[in-house]
Amino acid sequence: MVSNFQMPRYKEIILKGKTVKLKYCFTCKLYRPPRSSHCSVCDNCVERFDHHCPWVANCIGKRNYRFFYMFLVSLSILCVYILACNITNIVLRSQSQLVADAIKATPITVVQAVICFFSMWSIMCLCGYHTYLISSEVSTNEDIKESYSKKRNENSNPFDRGSICLNFANLLCSSISPSLINLRETIPRKLVNECNYNFDQLRSTNATKTISSSVDARDNSLTLNQNGTSFNNTRQFIIENV
Repeated sequence: MVSNFQMPRYKEIILKGKTVKLKYCFTCKLYRPPRSSHCSVCDNCVERFDHHCPWVANCIGKRNYRFFYMFLVSLSILCVYILACNITNIVLRSQSQLVADAIKATPITVVQAVICFFSMWSIMCLCGYHTYLISSEVSTNEDIKESYSKKRNENSNPFDRGSICLNFANLLCSSISPSLINLRETIPRKLVNECNYNFDQLRSTNATKTISSSVDARDNSLTLNQNGTSFNNTRQFIIENV
C-alpha cells in the first residue's frame, strides 16, 4: 500500500483546454475530483461541494443542490404568500371596523405578518445569491475562495456553458448521477472478522473495570494483576496498556 506521504499533494489535469488542479485528500486517500472538497462535519469528500448547511444537517453538493435551491425558491414564495394573505385579512376587516379593532380581533394575523416580513428578506437574499451562482456556474465554496476571480489572474471558469439558460438547464433538468455510496452493500467478511477480533481482545482486558474501580476507591496504590503482570498503581497500568 502506498503511504500518504508518498503521494504528491497536487495533480494537474487538462479540462476543456484549461489546467485544473486535483488535491490529494489524506483522510479519504484519493485525489478529489474537480470542484470537490472535504467536509469537516460530514468527514467525507463531497463532489461539487457548495457548503454544509446546518439547517438541513447535510452537505449541499452535486446530487442535492437543485433540491436545496427549489427549497429556497418555494420558501420565499411561501413567505410572500403568507404576508399577502395576512395583510388582505386586515384590510378586509378594516372595511367594516377601525383598523385598531381589526388588529385586536386578529392578533395572530399581525404576529404572522411581522414574522414573515422580517424573515422573508434574508430568505429572498439567499435565494437571489444562489440564483446568481447558478447563472455563473459557480458554487458557494468557489465564490468565497474566488477560484475564478480575475483579480487573482486565474483561468476562466471551465464549467461555465456560456449561457445563463444552459447553466440553469444543467442544474435543474439534467439527470442525477448515481450515488457513489452503496448503502445496501454487504460488509466484507474479512472486515467483520477483524472487528470481532478487536472487540474480543478489548473485552478480554480488565482495563475499564480496573480503572473505574480505582477511580471509585480513589486509591492509587492498588496492586493490579493482568496476564501474570503486576502493576503498582493505576497510572502504570494505563501507560502499559496504551
